[in-house]
Amino acid sequence: MNRIPSKATAFILGLRYSSLATTQAQANATKGSLPMGMYVLETDLPPANMSEGLSFLPLSLSDASTQWRDGSSPASCSL
Repeated sequence: MNRIPSKATAFILGLRYSSLATTQAQANATKGSLPMGMYVLETDLPPANMSEGLSFLPLSLSDASTQWRDGSSPASCSL
């Protein structure tokens, strides 16, 4: 599996980890859905509002143009 470069940390938005998470997201979503992706952090801690000034990296398993900074892509990951 491709990984985010070691100097960067990321927190992921829009990903579901279990059927329970899916059910909870559907039951509590009031303002639409989040795009699948992550914000790339250059430090260990995010800013106070969690995203200001950070680069958003969209993730698409079907679009190989989505790439991490090292050139790897989620499309090339195998589960």
